[in-house]
Amino acid sequence: MITSRILRFRMAFPKPRLTAAPPRLRKRSARRTLAWGVIAFVAACAALAVTLDSARIEWRDPEFGHRLNQIRALQAKSPDRPLLLFVGTSRTQMAISPSAMGFPDEPGSPQPYNLGYRGGLPGAAVLNVFRLMDAGQIPAAVFVEFCGGALMADIKADRWPVTFPGRYSYSDLSRLREVGTRADGTIYASTIRAMWALAGAPWYKCRFTLMGHWLPDWVPANGRQNRESETMDDYGFQPPYWVPVPQENLRPLRESVRVGMAKSKELHRSQIAPSVDIAYEALIRRCRSLGVPVVFFTAPDSPTFRSWYTPEALAASNAYASQLVQKYGVTIFPDPNHLEEEDFADGFHMLKHGAERYSRWLADTHIKPWLAQSRRNGP
Repeated sequence: MITSRILRFRMAFPKPRLTAAPPRLRKRSARRTLAWGVIAFVAACAALAVTLDSARIEWRDPEFGHRLNQIRALQAKSPDRPLLLFVGTSRTQMAISPSAMGFPDEPGSPQPYNLGYRGGLPGAAVLNVFRLMDAGQIPAAVFVEFCGGALMADIKADRWPVTFPGRYSYSDLSRLREVGTRADGTIYASTIRAMWALAGAPWYKCRFTLMGHWLPDWVPANGRQNRESETMDDYGFQPPYWVPVPQENLRPLRESVRVGMAKSKELHRSQIAPSVDIAYEALIRRCRSLGVPVVFFTAPDSPTFRSWYTPEALAASNAYASQLVQKYGVTIFPDPNHLEEEDFADGFHMLKHGAERYSRWLADTHIKPWLAQSRRNGP
């Protein structure tokens, strides 16, 4: 009975007969659908490009973006603590431990922060300072790594967008021109193309970084672009995440570094790279326009690593230090002579206990007296 009633009900409302649309209408509908799909995709790419450029920098450059967010959080929490910014390569990342410097957490007390950057040779380090300042974070002082090997590596900042595609956005073009890594102030055409490529294909250029944030389990550990930021503390300090355990395995690591340095001749050079001096001049010029002093600190080396420098390389580094002092009137903190081989993982990257030891020495011996002298001298 129920089945017959259902059948009668369906017969009362017959199914409408579908008629095929004319071919011309079907083509028009397909074109419209395709056009809207293209528009939606372009809009999504544009929205992501703008987001990567300003709102979520850590999605394209985790090392800098996460540190920028940390600095913002520290300044929001304690706006009356002047920011002391330390910049340089991975040497700085693993040598400067702000929490070990002994500055009290109270109003007016300096807040040190480690803005070290993996492979951040002078031009790239200066560029990161400009990025931070353009984001509205003006430090009270900038402390710059002074490293003989880095001073002689003529790797211009405007080559970094090609070397690390996806990290640098189109807004960095003006900063690259300010760094002026070439005497004529121009930028390679390939660099400009690499930076605008991020705006054109952000989903592709930043795919590994985006997956590292959203779906980290899908990315192999050796392919994750943001693993450096995962091991840093709240003040940018990052101990070596790659140090082998147990500690006795450090001996072959140090030997491999010795062999690599001997082959590369990195510690045998005797001429300061022109791009380095141009970048430092740009940094000092901008900082002085904002009333921000620039100080250099000599990157620590183990006794063995220091012995690998040739006399010519040491002479060139010392001569350039004197030139910086005479030309710009900056202060350069000397290299510590109390550190031991066991303080380093490979001769130039410090272990955590060595970094804490060095940071306390740097703060007590140089930074705190320098700050006291600056207060006495006034603005």
